[in-house]
Amino acid sequence: MAIDYWTNFPTAEMYQITIILLIASLMSLLALAAYQEVRSQRKVRIGVARAREKRRSLLRAIDTAARDGASMSAAAAQALEDARDRLVLCDRQLAEVHSIRQADWASRTAAEGLAYVDAANVALDIGSPPGRWS
Repeated sequence: MAIDYWTNFPTAEMYQITIILLIASLMSLLALAAYQEVRSQRKVRIGVARAREKRRSLLRAIDTAARDGASMSAAAAQALEDARDRLVLCDRQLAEVHSIRQADWASRTAAEGLAYVDAANVALDIGSPPGRWS
């Protein structure tokens, strides 16, 4: 003979158990959401730090190329101007970072500026290996 446990429980106890299970489930979901938010913010901070490091590299590379090319050609001057534009754009992007994707875009903008510095160095016959900043 099978025993049906649920028919032996009073209705009030069933509701209490159900409410306790629902509260426990909600607390677990809230804890998971909080953990994911903290983890996401940590990833954003790491992405911003990487983008800022590339920005610093871009600034140093622009300064070095400008100093080394006192009598630069029009092509080199234009490449350095484009690199400076990317530096300004990277600064704007870094000021507005709220997600990992935005931090990645700022980093890519800085890398693009570094590619322009490489182009200026090639135009100045200083030379630099292509693609070293990506």
